[in-house]
Amino acid sequence: MSWNGIGLISRSFRNVADIDALLQASPALSPSPAWDGTAASGFTTIPTDPTRTTAKPAVRLITPPFQWFTDTLDVGVMAAANDSGSLFNTLGIADVTFHYEGNSVTVTSPSWHTIPTQLGPRTYFGWWVRLKKPAGVAGHGHLYVEATARDGTMQKRVIGPYTFSPQGTLHDAELTIAPSQAQIVGQRYQSLTNAIAWVKANARVNPLLTITEPGAYVFGNSTGELYTNPGYVNVTATVPVSIGPTAFEGTGNLRNDRAKLHIFGPNITMDFRYGAVMEHSAAVPASVAQLSPWLDGVTITTSEPLGSDADFADLGIPRSVLNAVLFVSGPWFTEVSLDGLHNSMIGAKVIRGCVVSDVGADIANSASLILQSRFEGSTNNFWNDDRPAFSVQYTGPEATATIARSGNVMGTNGGIWTVKIGANTFTRDTGRPAFFTTAQSRLFGELVAWLNTLPDITATLLIEPFDRIASSGTLPGFAGQGFGDTSIKTAPLTVVSNLDIHGDFYQHQAGGNLENSIIAFNEVLDYEVQIIFLSPPNPAPRSELDVMIFGNVFHAPGNVTDPVVLIGGSQWGRPSLPLPASHVVIAHNTWVNQQFLIRNEGGGLAADAYCLMRNNVIPNISVIGGDVPNLTIDGLHLFASGAVAPAQAVNVTISGSPASLFADADAFNFSPAGELLAGLRTAALTVDFNKAVFPASAPVGALAK
Repeated sequence: MSWNGIGLISRSFRNVADIDALLQASPALSPSPAWDGTAASGFTTIPTDPTRTTAKPAVRLITPPFQWFTDTLDVGVMAAANDSGSLFNTLGIADVTFHYEGNSVTVTSPSWHTIPTQLGPRTYFGWWVRLKKPAGVAGHGHLYVEATARDGTMQKRVIGPYTFSPQGTLHDAELTIAPSQAQIVGQRYQSLTNAIAWVKANARVNPLLTITEPGAYVFGNSTGELYTNPGYVNVTATVPVSIGPTAFEGTGNLRNDRAKLHIFGPNITMDFRYGAVMEHSAAVPASVAQLSPWLDGVTITTSEPLGSDADFADLGIPRSVLNAVLFVSGPWFTEVSLDGLHNSMIGAKVIRGCVVSDVGADIANSASLILQSRFEGSTNNFWNDDRPAFSVQYTGPEATATIARSGNVMGTNGGIWTVKIGANTFTRDTGRPAFFTTAQSRLFGELVAWLNTLPDITATLLIEPFDRIASSGTLPGFAGQGFGDTSIKTAPLTVVSNLDIHGDFYQHQAGGNLENSIIAFNEVLDYEVQIIFLSPPNPAPRSELDVMIFGNVFHAPGNVTDPVVLIGGSQWGRPSLPLPASHVVIAHNTWVNQQFLIRNEGGGLAADAYCLMRNNVIPNISVIGGDVPNLTIDGLHLFASGAVAPAQAVNVTISGSPASLFADADAFNFSPAGELLAGLRTAALTVDFNKAVFPASAPVGALAK
């Protein structure tokens, strides 16, 4: 069965109340008659993904799995592939086939499709199918999705299985949470933990827990595992509530009651003021650690007024140095509002329709799909300033007196302070950022107090006593690094604090391949970070395979001060660490105030012929280390100020500035104007995030008009 996409939906449909007619546009797909309610029972042949020997399409779920439904459920995917240097025709995809328990439907073009969400109707671009429960049978079904590229030299890609469950009832238990009310076993509980303990003890696999009283709630660490269930522990609220502790406890782990959670609805605010991470218990077996939570239409924030500039729980450190991710196990984020946090969406399975603001450190590294989301405001300058911490001087009779600090502020060997007075040596361990209590003097106030106990040493605290960890002490201009023996004999020495925190919007992280990833139709605004950083360090594996980045606006502020961002910008490749890149496509993006570096020194980028940079707007792009064989760079527009076209690039124009190239750059309106409108090229993209169609001849960059 084949299905043609319905084409574009006008922007007026975004907030319509009655969307039934729109939802009918998806082709229906039910399990085959052979399906008996057991997952995989409907298949005579299980779809399989071929071993990769050449390029494949990228294809990712827009719709989180493990959902139960009693009638129908719309499921979508985003997919793309290089079609002879273009994404113009159906994003380079010939068709997408959905295989559901023995029946299949093929969709031949993408469309805008409106779905109900926790925040009302939302419209997304992709390939869509409507799963339908068959009469008389209920259970759990497996869905596979097969994407075929228009380029016949590519392999197909099959993703799955994903569990979607046609059921007679939506939940197998419904409990309420009301702290002021008496417990009724199996119906009402005073805490989330007690409710989840009952759920586990009674083998419920898709329960609904509804909080009915305002207040602050926490998940605990209840015994019993709940990892293989084909559903979620679904948590919502009928009144505004917060989830998160109201005081610092332990290591700042919010826990999750060892349950696979679906936390949903605009009444829930997840407050990480005293939480550094939300993860499973340490007892979780590695084999089940990747069953992911779903954050759906909630607010995720910190009640700390300083937001991402706040030191965590008055410990003198940003939360980013405590944990590499905010949520463990790669969550699904749908229509989430998130602000004021660090390392907030790393490893996400999907970031769909989210609004993200005032965040620090890394943002969405190695996420599988980032779709139609808005990111505004990210800087780490608060933690990178040279903030005077203390002054110190020796005034005694010895001829020499020095002070030193070991290591890198982020390393495991940092934080040892050494004072040498003549032939005598004194040391103090101030710990490393990742540790809480092992240090002798963790904060600057404690370090200064110790210094003042040494013979003829006078130290004066210049910072709030609990404001910063002492292991961040460094010399001006040292960017947080340790320093060797430095005289404190002839004059006072001022030591500054600098934690040297730098961030990326999207980084290919170390220790693994980046494969089958899509970043499409997003706005990333006012970001003082390296926005796209496809430059993984060792160890291997470290290939980049079937990565699609298209239709995005990437904007950095015009007054960037972070030296790493200022010098580096967005990057692809890493000097003298060969990076195999197969089928990486970067097309119709708009960069503002950030250059793009292709690092090919010592063979730092090994691209294949499926790799493509096409129709991007960038202030400047440099290919360092000589041309990259096989890589096509075509249709660039560079800014007039200092830009030079790379030798291997074709169809390059250089002119203008943000003021002349865009409708109103100061107001974040990057619709093409001036030279962009005048210099039309052959379009290489289907639509933009405003639902405008790219005509055959169109401006380069993210927006068609």
